Order: sequence, then structure tokens, then C-alpha cells
Amino acid sequence: MQLEKNYEKALTIKGLYKNFTIDSGEVKVLNNINLEIEKNEFICIVGASGCGKSTLLRIIGGLERQYEGNVHLKEKPINGPGVDRGIIFQESRLFPWLTIEKNVEFGLPEKLGSSEKKPIVKKYLELVGLENFAKAYPSQLSGGMQQRVSIARALVNNPDILLLDEPFGALDAFTRMNMQQEVLKIWEKDKTTMILVTHDIDEAIFLADRVVVMSSRPGTIKKIIDVNISRPRKRNNYDYIKIKNEIYGEFFGNSESTVEYYI
Repeated sequence: MQLEKNYEKALTIKGLYKNFTIDSGEVKVLNNINLEIEKNEFICIVGASGCGKSTLLRIIGGLERQYEGNVHLKEKPINGPGVDRGIIFQESRLFPWLTIEKNVEFGLPEKLGSSEKKPIVKKYLELVGLENFAKAYPSQLSGGMQQRVSIARALVNNPDILLLDEPFGALDAFTRMNMQQEVLKIWEKDKTTMILVTHDIDEAIFLADRVVVMSSRPGTIKKIIDVNISRPRKRNNYDYIKIKNEIYGEFFGNSESTVEYYI
């Protein structure tokens, strides 16, 4: 299933530069990043470790404020964290002493009363398929289920963008593939713009409308690749493998025989 795009800008990044100061001096992390993301798009950012992709996500999330350039969410500058952006990290970061429903409820404003919070929490637990685990505790859930709770908590304020920083990196391969399917279902139902950072090229192609390929540090955008394959996607599809090889070519050099090899 492909969502119809309405070409409304969700996020605009122009001339973004980011340096870190360490004992040996300044380290350039991001170099002249320019990117526009449409509303309802699913974007994946891929790159080698240390290329600055997670730093870019933290800037969008408002967790990194020292940078040069412009980052706008729906034409408003990002100056810090906000409920208009949900963030999912590699670890679920749930509160072990709270039940699942209380973990999700934690993301809601305190001004809402209990009677107002309850149906919202129920809606998002149903969205991630965990309505029957509302009274359970995080330790009673698998790693994949815990990440689904994190997604529910991040979506509970109906953010404009959901940011996912390698959220499946700590999961085994089978659970990871299941979670990719679950995230797609959530995206198609909720229509939230999603930006996912990953080092997994296969994951990026399976999920994204567009794949943003970043260079090694200092991170620049080498190429943006459209994934014009209808969903649900088959990983052994010729067009799928062709895009996979195109992305591999950005990292390791192009080879005309790679498509045949990966088939």
C-alpha cells in the first residue's frame, strides 16, 4: 500500500552544519545538510557508524541545539524538544515500576484528567496491538513488545513526526523483521511522518518512501533514492534488489554484476 502524498512540507533543513568540541579540537560531524520531507512520508537515513545520522535525528528532535543552519518543522524553527516530535531510541527506556498503560500515559500532559487519558491510552495500545497487556509490566514483555510500547508512548500526543533512532538494533533478526512489519502497519493506520535512522540497508528499502544515503564523517547527503515499489514489499523482488545494489554501490563502489549476485 502506498500512501498518496499531498506535498505539504513536514520538515525543512537548509545549510545544516554541526561540530563537536573535544580535547584535540573541533570535529566536523555534519556538513551542509539540505533536506525536505513531505507530510506522511516514511524516510530512512542510512550511513556508516559515526557519519552523524543520529546527531541529525537529535537536532530534529531538539536534543542538540548548537549548530549552524536552519531546521524548520512546518515552517517553524526547532528550538528544543516538543510534543510535536516523538522519539524512539534503540533501548525501549520504559519505567520498570509502571504498568504498560501507565508507561504510555506518562507521555500525556498532566493537565488531562484520568477520564480523558484512559481512552487515548487505549487507542494507542490497540494501534500497536498491546491492548491485552495494559496491566503487565515491561519485564513481562519481549524486547519487540517493549519497543511497541515505546512507539505507543511516542505517538500518544499525536506528534507531527516520529523519529526512530535504530529502534530495532538490539533485537534478534526474526523479531526485527516482525517489528518492521508492525511499524509499517502503524504508519499506514496513523499516517504520522516517520524518519528512521538505521545502518541496515535492507531495512531502509523495506520501510522507506525515500532512502537518504549519508557519507562518512563529516556527514553529507550523498544521494537520495526513491523507493518506488508498492507495498507490501518482497525482499527478493528484482526492483527491490536493484535499489539495494544501488545503495551498496554508494558505499562500496558500483558493479554491473551485483544484481545477479544478490538474486
